[in-house]
Amino acid sequence: MTLHRNGQKQVRCKFCTRQFKSSWHCRRHELIHTGQKPFMCNMCNRTFNQFCSLKRHQTRKQSSGSNQCKFCGREFKSSWNCKRHELIHTGQRPYACKFCSRTFTQSNTLSEHERIHTGHKPFACKFCGKQFKSSWHRRRHELIHTGQKPFTCKFCFKTFNQRSNLFEHHRVHTGLKPHRCQYCNIGFTRLSSREAHELKHHSPTAAKCKFCEREFKSAWHRDRHERIHTGQKPFTCKFCNKSFNQRNTLTHHERLHTGDKPYRCRHCDFLYLGPGHRPNRAEDSSSPMASNQCKFCDKVFKSSWHRKRHELIHTGQKPFVCKFCHMAFNQRNHLSIHERRHTGYKPYACKFCSVRFIRQSSKESHEGGRKVQRKYYCRICFKSLSTARHAMRHELVHSGVRPFKCSYCEKTYAREECRVRHERIHTGEKLYKCEKCGESFTWYNTLRRHKPKCQVDTVEVPVESEITFQL
Repeated sequence: MTLHRNGQKQVRCKFCTRQFKSSWHCRRHELIHTGQKPFMCNMCNRTFNQFCSLKRHQTRKQSSGSNQCKFCGREFKSSWNCKRHELIHTGQRPYACKFCSRTFTQSNTLSEHERIHTGHKPFACKFCGKQFKSSWHRRRHELIHTGQKPFTCKFCFKTFNQRSNLFEHHRVHTGLKPHRCQYCNIGFTRLSSREAHELKHHSPTAAKCKFCEREFKSAWHRDRHERIHTGQKPFTCKFCNKSFNQRNTLTHHERLHTGDKPYRCRHCDFLYLGPGHRPNRAEDSSSPMASNQCKFCDKVFKSSWHRKRHELIHTGQKPFVCKFCHMAFNQRNHLSIHERRHTGYKPYACKFCSVRFIRQSSKESHEGGRKVQRKYYCRICFKSLSTARHAMRHELVHSGVRPFKCSYCEKTYAREECRVRHERIHTGEKLYKCEKCGESFTWYNTLRRHKPKCQVDTVEVPVESEITFQL
């Protein structure tokens, strides 16, 4: 498309919004999107999308190879670029921030980081007005609004909106793992994976949560996680005074008041609040959402992971098994919550008293007393319940369906967990043990009723070496 701006002809790329001063420059740029590489090296048969890139490559081939990375073999057009790249492998960070103790491999990265302390963000998004500390971050953010993914994998044709994500994806096909642990020499495809590995297995000073002992790569991530346990919500909406524990959640909430919809569908002109509100286009076979449609009930999901998790409800598969009682679940987080009943771990503490809870919802119900909002109703008796899961479970009482039969007797149950608890009567399993007296119980509720009544006191027995005998 040819445009005219200030008396000068502008040629726009048909794949993205970039404009060029001549059709030759535009055609050369479009080779990046199409993936065509018409120029081939006569020494190694490597192809390039520009003739100048081929000439640089041949010059490096004819040289002694001094501009080649000695860790991953990547070639660079100058020794300065090669030395700067090798800092990624060696881990050296010569540029230190004057506000904090953080270090960086490049001076421009340091300048962008120091804007976090100064708060200076000179680059604003033209769609939503969000400001960024660099023009590169702004351009990368604007691809979310436009929905463009200009970088295509040459192996499987998967598209990405960032070149770095494409390079990391290529390593899945090539098997290249350039980032190696400095302690055990294990290779990783991503730098973040290597850092996470070193933090977990080799770092004695990792940022650890004081409630659940989970480790994080920085104190900032740890402090943000600990708000889940403490219940702190420091970010307050200026319209309705509702509080949130993360700033991005507050930003998304305030759009409900302002009516701002900065995200545009890449198939039509539909506007929505955020990525989670993207319209479902299962009827369009060219849409990527069509592949995320449930094959049992035609429900559409925003990712294949959400779709596969949902389909477990239809298939009845429960791949996550408890290591204490062998009860199965279709979601990993349900298994984690269930195992806390065996271990006694209660990570959520009430902000008014010292009572602790296994679930966050139980803690919120406790803090709110009996004034918990009940917005789900049974379709048969109109009983109000606090969650959709409780409403679905309650409606089984009216349907009379009891598909789970005991393997020892003829008794049937509406829920599988009830059948598992019942079968302990036949097997004699007692999985819940009192920490004071050592008595074991078949059910968790029995142990909970026993604890207030347990009157066993610990008796100190003298050590044998301290006992003296009088003759």
